[in-house]
Amino acid sequence: MSLKPPTQSHMDAAGWLVRLRAEDVTADELEAFGDWLREAPSNVQAYLSAVGLWEQLGSMDLAADIDLETVLAASNIVPLAERQPAGDLEPPKARARRRRWLGSVAASIAIAGMAGTAWWLSIAPNDGPLSVSTGLGEQRSVALDDGSVLELNTQSTVQVVLGAGLRRARLIEGEALFDIAKDPGRPFVVEVDDTLIRVVGTRFNVRRFGEGATVTVLEGEVMVSQAATRPGNQNNNQASGDVAQLPVEALKLQTGMQTTVGKAITRTETEIVDAEKVIAWMDRRLIFEGATIDHIVAEFNRYNTQRLIVNDKTVGSRRLTGTFDANDTESLLQFLQKTQSITTVSHPDGTRELVVSTPTSR
Repeated sequence: MSLKPPTQSHMDAAGWLVRLRAEDVTADELEAFGDWLREAPSNVQAYLSAVGLWEQLGSMDLAADIDLETVLAASNIVPLAERQPAGDLEPPKARARRRRWLGSVAASIAIAGMAGTAWWLSIAPNDGPLSVSTGLGEQRSVALDDGSVLELNTQSTVQVVLGAGLRRARLIEGEALFDIAKDPGRPFVVEVDDTLIRVVGTRFNVRRFGEGATVTVLEGEVMVSQAATRPGNQNNNQASGDVAQLPVEALKLQTGMQTTVGKAITRTETEIVDAEKVIAWMDRRLIFEGATIDHIVAEFNRYNTQRLIVNDKTVGSRRLTGTFDANDTESLLQFLQKTQSITTVSHPDGTRELVVSTPTSR
């Protein structure tokens, strides 16, 4: 029996359930939540269903300090489903804040996984892959039925197929951390254009750029190679043949190792890196070591709607080292002003251009 696929309302509701549990939730976010509820009755239904699922998971002690009835009343929206009184959902504030981060992670994994992958795994192989995407500044966790968990960074898209003999995912754009459940009889292959990353059970990060990718292993080992054809293009059931297509000359990466591969890369080498720095994006931190300002600006633009631009090559080529909050552009600009004498000029299109400060005359 096949279940209905999750609607966009259900996916958005899972995101709101997590966001409203953040300790730094803002008045603007609450207003945006009210606007989202007013968009359609289905949004109200989806959020109430998400709250109900949260209760069923036995996580009542992790609920947020958000009174849904108050928000609904202020928005003039009538709930479409019964729910428990808000008092039954709300824990003492101290306990909620102490365990809020854990609750947010659990909610995103459980709800996205139970609402989405349960449907995906019930459909026939030829119905197409499960596709998961994130928008600008958005991050998402997805739990798969095999026990694997995918963490998507901002502006990323991953397609997943779980076959009887082979599990595979295609990173269409962006960046993702793959925490793959061990299953020796069913390898997991990640595709990035013609690059193939084959594992049995491990944890690794993949970031795509154009037709290439940077692969970093956090735990275990992976095999990285390139192939003329992608595995399983024609038939998802041909798992054994798919595995045989992987080249023998695959590059083995172990914990702490990183490599960059792709069509435009003529020489593939490995290096030892601090893997935890690579996945600092999961904490919304950006860590730069001798990076150019051009690169730093590009990274900030992945997370923020107000875009920075650099037209002066002498400014863009300067190199910096530092750690920043991905959403705190002002801290970056203050740092540049103080250490590099770089300021910004605002343009009518909303962009801010980095330029060298002009000394004020006395």
